Amino acid sequence: MAVAGFTPTGLVLAFITGIVAALAVSSATRWRVIGLLAGVSTVVASPWWLAATLTGDSGTSTLLGVEAFAARAETGLGTLGSLISLGGIWNADAVPLTRTAGLGVLATLWISFILVVGGWQLWKTTSRRLPLALGFLAACAVVGPAIVATGPGMRVFAHVVATVPGGGLLRDTHKWVALALPFYILCGAAATLWLCTIIGRRMAPTVLCVMLIVVLPDAAWGVGGALRPIQYPPGWAEVSAHFAESAQKGSVAVLPAGMFRHYSYGTGVVALDPTPRLISRDVFASGDLHVAGSVIPGEGERARTVEATLLAGAKPTQLADLGVQWVIDQPATPGVRGEAQRTLDQLSVVIDTEDVVLYANPEVATDLSASTVDRSLVIAAHIAWLLALVAGGLAAVWPGLRRLAAGREINN
Repeated sequence: MAVAGFTPTGLVLAFITGIVAALAVSSATRWRVIGLLAGVSTVVASPWWLAATLTGDSGTSTLLGVEAFAARAETGLGTLGSLISLGGIWNADAVPLTRTAGLGVLATLWISFILVVGGWQLWKTTSRRLPLALGFLAACAVVGPAIVATGPGMRVFAHVVATVPGGGLLRDTHKWVALALPFYILCGAAATLWLCTIIGRRMAPTVLCVMLIVVLPDAAWGVGGALRPIQYPPGWAEVSAHFAESAQKGSVAVLPAGMFRHYSYGTGVVALDPTPRLISRDVFASGDLHVAGSVIPGEGERARTVEATLLAGAKPTQLADLGVQWVIDQPATPGVRGEAQRTLDQLSVVIDTEDVVLYANPEVATDLSASTVDRSLVIAAHIAWLLALVAGGLAAVWPGLRRLAAGREINN
């Protein structure tokens, strides 16, 4: 659970799967297991729910967000068919080319075959409770996002994500199809054993490996060579080194607006701004996303305020009042800059390169960092998560270590 708790979505996926599996066990231990799951989940989720509580972030979204991130139909499949084959992602640029060229239909047929054969084999077993429970979960994970992708479904779901605290976490409905994976894996294992009885244990692995490549050839060789390292321009190393050595505090604003970039030295696809990961300062980026001509608001009202102030060409004192001591501009990167140049002309240039320019605010920024109490609480939450991670790892390997020790004693 601690590994899953590394992200909010991961923990929710693990918690739901654990609850469904617990309901399939005997009633004598069911509620004890569910209680343990709830307790552990609360602890490992504390780093992000505590941070959201302390900052007052409601974690909600809007109808625009629901519409933009709803599951999408792929070529020849429809929304339901796409979800059955674990597709249907909202971002068309992320869909493998072969799925749009018709192989998605073949993938859906192949997965459906595995589910039918594997499901039938599981049905013939003496213990059906767990497969049935996971099968029900898989059906909900596929049908649910398909329903939400309809007009009425979007309107109802938008009310949920807009009013329930943390409801924004549910917005990207396509990702919840991951809940179908436990049942898919069971069916895959059962179908493999059935295939071994039909064509033999030597031939079955070959057929499965070939089909794995045939239905999604893009996945071979790093998604067709699309996954490869990119070298950032040397200016970024200078900026990173400056912040590592500088003792001056204060947050950083970025230009152009937002956190998504098109880099000429990249792969041609949209990339995240590397600033938050390269420097040891708080970085203000609104996270607003442009999808199909609409702007989907990102998280963080404070970052949106800083961004709007900078784009309006504010004075350095206004940025300082918002806690901004630095501005990082990427002049060669396309994006929205508004009247920010008026502000930049009043700042001091610290590093000036072709791809990245670092400006310093001559005014001393107001310290808006978290209080000592809030910071201590969040640190304690992370320590609790780390302890849960270590405890979970030990619990996983402990039975094996005991068997190993017992074997050595017998040999001696």
